[in-house]
Amino acid sequence: MDLERTPDGRKPMSEEQNQNSAAPADAAPFTVLIVGGSPENVRTLKSLMMTYVVQVLIARDSYETLAMLKRVRKKDVMRIDLVLIDVTLTPSQDLRTAQGLQIAKEIRANERAAGASPASIIAVTSPIQPVDQHICMAAGMNDYLYKPVNDESLRRLLKIWAPGLPFARPNRSASG
Repeated sequence: MDLERTPDGRKPMSEEQNQNSAAPADAAPFTVLIVGGSPENVRTLKSLMMTYVVQVLIARDSYETLAMLKRVRKKDVMRIDLVLIDVTLTPSQDLRTAQGLQIAKEIRANERAAGASPASIIAVTSPIQPVDQHICMAAGMNDYLYKPVNDESLRRLLKIWAPGLPFARPNRSASG
């Protein structure tokens, strides 16, 4: 698989395009990868995450996600701490075929192959049934966050999956 191009010929976002860091230059940032979803949902998640002292990376699809994870591991300068994956379903679609679940499975397989410590993976989805929650967990996701995402629901989730995140230090540059 050519990780330098997606199947439709697009080049993955460059590191320069993905410089969305809100972390101080001298700090080892907590890194969040936002995967897929509508541009509006990505903007909302990015905006909410930028209120914390974190670095935000964005991948549009599985190819960009895997290419980004490969670059991060190769450089060994940071790690992806949290992955927020959009799991969007059409009304007739079975959850097991959702692209977000396939991405989670690929991330977990790559982590095992590389001997890397696992990132926390969160499904960002419409409210789902208990049976769907089990499907998400079986795909390698740790939890789920219901749309529409707001600061309160994100903060609740981050307290569980990012306990070291400095909640008491909002990012002043993102708010003004």
